[in-house]
Amino acid sequence: MVYVQDYTILTAALLLNLNISPVYVLDISYKNELSGHAAAAVKINGELFVLDQHLPPIHIGAYYYVSLMNGHIISNITVYKVVKTDVVKVKVLERYNGYQIKSMYREIKDEDLEIIRKAISDRFKTVKSWFIEETKLKSIAESELECKIGGNCFEHKLPHGFVRGIVVTTYKPVYYYHPIFLKKFADMVAQEFREADKRYSCYYFAVGKGSYAFKLSIEPAIVVVGCFAT
Repeated sequence: MVYVQDYTILTAALLLNLNISPVYVLDISYKNELSGHAAAAVKINGELFVLDQHLPPIHIGAYYYVSLMNGHIISNITVYKVVKTDVVKVKVLERYNGYQIKSMYREIKDEDLEIIRKAISDRFKTVKSWFIEETKLKSIAESELECKIGGNCFEHKLPHGFVRGIVVTTYKPVYYYHPIFLKKFADMVAQEFREADKRYSCYYFAVGKGSYAFKLSIEPAIVVVGCFAT
């Protein structure tokens, strides 16, 4: 816990030093556990996003479920507001119980999935500029997505004119996504497709919502399938 507190204080101090003020410190209590947790947070558009050692920033509602994935049930969070003026001022801002926290979670909607797909595609093209998005590969990507989500699987045949290709799938917990951090999420996902090298020149992504075994349990996941061919 001491290490966590040190990291939280360091994160808050760095943010204040960058003239990001106010910042927030969360004192987190877990159900049936003697030791708690601490994390820094920022407010964007009036909503708290938790900065807990690993990116991306997690919305406080989603953070309840991320903690659950790690085997912890949040019972309470006390939010401290830290303001830098001539001196650093700290005060208790809010207290939430576990029910209030998880009720803040924003479910991913169907319209989010196409927005995510487009953002991943744009980011992928930026990083690997030789690639062209090819709609002829759409049916393969969407078919593989259906296989991963629903189990309806069959062999794929490349469209006429292509000589080789691969299909790659990656999964991310739904809790990692929030529209405010769309570009950061897209960047994180695009980096997963390391197999898409210069042996291939065309691609298409399909994105859906399924489930995957993360750490201790099976959780809702954003499923991203990339089809790459030449």
